[in-house]
Order: sequence, then structure tokens, then C-alpha cells
Amino acid sequence: MIIDNPKERITVGTFLGIITGMFIIFLANTTNVTTNLLLYVLAFSVMFLILYEYKGNLFSPVFLYLIKFFVFYVLSAAIWISTSPSKEDNIYSLGLFYCLLALIFFYIGYRSQIGKIIGLRIHTIKGKWEKPRVIVAIVVSFLIGFISFLLLIYLNGGIINFLAYMWNRSRLIQGLGPLRNLTDFIGLSVLITLISIFTLFKKSWLAKLFFLFLIIFWIFVCLFLGGRGFLIWQLFTLLFIYNYMVKKIKITHFIIIILASFVFLNVFLEIRKNSYRIFMHKEYPEIEQSEFFDIKSFVQTNFPFFNVFISLLEKVPSQYPHYLGKTYLEAFISVIPRAIWSEKPFGVSSEVVYILYGLKFYHTKDLSVPQSGPSIKLIDEAYLNFSIFGIIIMFFIYGLLMRIYNVYLIRNKENVNGLLILSILFPFIIYYFDGSSFMNTIRLFEYLFMGLFLFLSLKWRFNRS
Repeated sequence: MIIDNPKERITVGTFLGIITGMFIIFLANTTNVTTNLLLYVLAFSVMFLILYEYKGNLFSPVFLYLIKFFVFYVLSAAIWISTSPSKEDNIYSLGLFYCLLALIFFYIGYRSQIGKIIGLRIHTIKGKWEKPRVIVAIVVSFLIGFISFLLLIYLNGGIINFLAYMWNRSRLIQGLGPLRNLTDFIGLSVLITLISIFTLFKKSWLAKLFFLFLIIFWIFVCLFLGGRGFLIWQLFTLLFIYNYMVKKIKITHFIIIILASFVFLNVFLEIRKNSYRIFMHKEYPEIEQSEFFDIKSFVQTNFPFFNVFISLLEKVPSQYPHYLGKTYLEAFISVIPRAIWSEKPFGVSSEVVYILYGLKFYHTKDLSVPQSGPSIKLIDEAYLNFSIFGIIIMFFIYGLLMRIYNVYLIRNKENVNGLLILSILFPFIIYYFDGSSFMNTIRLFEYLFMGLFLFLSLKWRFNRS
């Protein structure tokens, strides 16, 4: 369904927003009037914006982000509220108010003219793709990633050892961050190859077979190193390219993709939970199963973000003061390898773990000791540092970046060079930026390295037009 008329989009968005709000209230099953009102307004607002921003393009960046926001902070909020009666209603109300505030200022930033002006001023990337250079770029980027991957496996005792400790992957790669980042060059080779198939090698079966090999191998590497969410957003990036280079993905296909992702998240979670028992015993063990397709179990396991946020609200500033920018300052030293500086801070993740659980991250390679912690999102770090003002500023900036990205996408969706850069940044703008500054500084450094590699290998030049 494509609704081009703004008035029709407003009408449909209002109608579905009302229905969605009622459903979320029913799901939350709370009797607190303030909590119900805020939850309803938040659910209505997000659904209204999703419908308003849907203009027949399912891979519009802001549309995808709003869907993610709905799952992370609306659906998960309703489920956490319904299953966690131990927390007081006022903390739910405060958390929902901050989430609503974050959404409002994100959209204000997105709709501001500042992002549009900046997006129009960014240089386009010129340079015709030539087969020899493209082939070299694909092969060299793959080799960089492949060799890094082999070294990572070798330094961690081999492939079986790595598989056995998938649940402790962060400790496996501790001190080997640069190697981990270089493995992403395999993903870069996948992106270049896919774009090449739609441009230079349209009739080449050899190129398509090579792409099939690359994508299968990249999925394998992603499962090893990046986890469930990492792989899903890598695959979404390939769909993003297809959507803009070949034809728009239909809503029926999009729903199938979402359902397939739901199944994958559950299956991979079960495998990872039991990886030690599977790979370190001779007999195949009886797998410990959770409630496999229970929606509440699924959300609590995969989307704990609202619960982390309100847990943080309970402790700051009542028990711990605001950090006043400390974690953002620590992000500047994140690119220093831990192999060089063993006592390098872990950034905001370690701080939140300490606040919530009274633990500190410690430096050890003992794989028998689990190391896990909450996934820190943009709203958590913004509040931790500067309270309500941090949320307002950071989500306005996020909306601004989304607008810049969207304007540049509109200008460059038929420019293969621009689309390649946009596809590299796609997971960042939709998913990663809504995370911790510590990890995102590392990712930005990695993207700069990839950009330099592409600039040299594909012989790019920049143009203001």
C-alpha cells in the first residue's frame, strides 16, 4: 500500500496509532493512570510517525529506525511493565516520559533544515568503476578480512575452542580489537561484489557464484564474531542495496524477512546458550530449551533495553551522581588497542554494570568465568551523563544525522560510489549510533580506514555537484 497524499497518511496514521496505543495498554496490563497515558501517547506517536514516513519505500532509513524504536522502547516497555511488578509505577512513568522526549527531539532533529543543508553540501563521490580495479578491491579486501579472521581463530586455540565459548566471545577477542575490526573487510568485499553484479558483471555467472561463496562465508564469520543483531543488520544492508539498485522490496517480502529474523534470533540464542556443552563433549547433549516462541520470553531475552533504562533511572542520581561527560571523554581513547594498554577503560558498559550490579569489568582471559552485561543504548548513556538535557541533545543530534544521511541517499541512490559508502554506514545510522559512544568511536575509525582503502583502490575523486 502506497499513500502519497499527506492527508491520507495522517488519517491512516491516526487510526492505526489509536489501535496500536490500545493494544499496548492491554499488553502492559497496568492500572496506573500516568503510566497508561504515557504508554498510550508513546505508542500512538511512534505508530503515527511510522505510517506518516512510509511512502512506499520500506528501506527508508527513518522508517526503519522508527520500527526499531517501536520494538525497543514501546513493545518491550509494555512487556517489561506487565512482567516486572516489583518496580514502582513512578519509575515506569519516568522512563516512558524520557522515551517520549527522545522520540520528539529525534523527529525535531530529523525535520530541521540544518540536516538538509548539510546533506546537500557534502561532496558526491565521482569515478567510474573499472573491472580490474574493482576485482582488486574485492580480492584485497577479502584477503585482509580472511587473514585477520584466521589469526583471530589461531590466537584463541582454534575453531572448536572459539565455537565452544561463543557465550564468552567478548573475552575471546579481548586485546585483539584491531584484528576483529579488520575481519569486517570481508563484509566490505561482499558489498562491492553485490554492487558489481548489478553494474559491471550482470551476465557473469562466475561473479554470482563468487558472491554466493562470499555471503555464506560472511554469515559464518558474523555468527562467530558479531552475534545475532550484527548478522541481521549486515543482511539488511544487502537488502538495502537491492532495494535501491534493482527494485523496491514489497511489504509481503519485508514481513517474511522480519519473521525469519524472529526465528533466527531464537534458534541462534539456543545454540549459543549451549555451545560449551555441544562442542566440548563427545556425546550430543540434551539442549536446554526456553519457551521457544513465547513473545514475552523473546522480548525479554532479545530486547531488554527498556528494563536496563529504568533500572538506571532507579540508581542515578539517587545512589550515583551523573557522570557529566566522563563516558564520552573515554570514547576518545577507545581506538587504542588493549594489547598496548591493558588497563584501558571499558567505557560506559563497565560503568553501567557497576551501577546496576555492583561489579567492575576486570582484565582476565579465564574463559570459564562468564562476562556479560547489559546492552547500553544512546538513551542510557545520554541520561547517565547529563540527565534530561543529555537525552534532548543526543536524540536531536541523532535526528540530524538521520536527515543528513537521508538527503545524501536521495542525491546518490543512483551513484554506485555514494551507494557503497551509504551501505557501509547503513547499520551505523539505523542501529549502532543508538548505542554506546565507546564502541561507535571504534566503528567510525574503522569506517575511515575502509573509506581510505576504497579511495585508493577505486581511484575516487570528490565533486561538489
